[in-house]
Amino acid sequence: MIRAKAEASGPGQWVYNLGGWSPDQFTEDTRPFTRGELDKYSPNNPVFLQASRAEAFINSKAIEAIGLDRMNQPWIMRDAGGRPTGVIAPGGAGRVRDAANFLDAPNGQRANLPEEVIRASSIAMLHDLNKAGLTASGGACQFEELHRELKRMRFFCFRTAPAGRGTGAVEKQLALIPTLKYHDGDEWIDHTNWGENFPGGGADDLYSATQQPVPQESWDLWGRFAGEVARAGIQALIHTQTEEAVEGRLQQLEKLNRQGISVRALRWMLMHMEGVTVPQIERMKRLNLIVGVHPREMTTGGLLHRVHGDKAFAMPLLREIEDSGIVWGLGTDAFEVNQYRPFQTLYWAVTGKMVGGTVVNTHPVSREAALIAHTRSNAYILFRENDLGSIQSGRLADLVVIDRDYLTVPADQIKDIKPVLTMLGGRVVYDAAAEPPAPATR
Repeated sequence: MIRAKAEASGPGQWVYNLGGWSPDQFTEDTRPFTRGELDKYSPNNPVFLQASRAEAFINSKAIEAIGLDRMNQPWIMRDAGGRPTGVIAPGGAGRVRDAANFLDAPNGQRANLPEEVIRASSIAMLHDLNKAGLTASGGACQFEELHRELKRMRFFCFRTAPAGRGTGAVEKQLALIPTLKYHDGDEWIDHTNWGENFPGGGADDLYSATQQPVPQESWDLWGRFAGEVARAGIQALIHTQTEEAVEGRLQQLEKLNRQGISVRALRWMLMHMEGVTVPQIERMKRLNLIVGVHPREMTTGGLLHRVHGDKAFAMPLLREIEDSGIVWGLGTDAFEVNQYRPFQTLYWAVTGKMVGGTVVNTHPVSREAALIAHTRSNAYILFRENDLGSIQSGRLADLVVIDRDYLTVPADQIKDIKPVLTMLGGRVVYDAAAEPPAPATR
């Protein structure tokens, strides 16, 4: 694949991906790709391969292009002689990507590309999402007008108060919170929640076995923002990975609750949640919080086990979350972090296996529980339980027809389920019978 992409792109052009795989999926050799290995397949093109938001692997052309030899950052892995191996440790992938500038997307915002390129790329992406059986997504929504025009997915978007800089920036951001408007869109694009972070907090590095201490004033700032968002009646979906991060957020929300500032009716969700413990789940339930599970282990299970040891078998505690009775949703956290294909996600939740078939989680759930979390529960989280999330009379006809029975096929075949038809509002947006034949492989 690397060689073919390099040949198709032409000498000197970047060959890159943005996640969705892991070296650990190759059961015959789980070692990271090295610069020498990548040089063999792409001697004339710089290569950047990203494995989730963790490791990245680059070749000699890429090292030369960004001047990595002259850098001294700790995330540059080196051999005994001090020469970069081409392996970029967690924390460095984004910086390498920014230095390479092949995306030209400052601070993760809209890429500086011609509109026709953005349009063609969006159509290709939406087709692949529909082909996977997806009809809705949530996130930052950087191309709202285009997606509303194309009507190939329903998007539920974050809306936050713009963060400023310098003296008084925090106070200015806090003052803007009551002015924010939500649920002001239509059935295709809507703004539904604050996501994914508040200023302050910390201790949320999933790829480290220990967390740096967080000053109390940082947690107090997080709690102040949470209080203002709650007072404004805004739903928040908050990035939360480690046990320490869950604890810090819970303490602040419990403090707000004692002060009479409740989020019970707002469907607040802590999401990702690899490190959550059973006692924390029970405390979340008392606050009427929701658990959002993103199956990062599906691609980074091997890395999490290298970092956390056997503790990673319970990251997250899927079965305990389900058994607690708390509302929980199952998502993908695609593209950069994970794969977007829902049947791969369901396979992980039911079998505990990552891509490649290695068991990385020993707390799986039933097929029914996983499916409900990926459909009905997600509709509830988005305040759309009356028209989305299940096939019923009077609801929007968003549905997928699949090539085998999810409830009865052997569990290891769940990942292989293929949609044959996807409908959105009763309109066919993907039909396998109408797809052109796949190109011949060599």
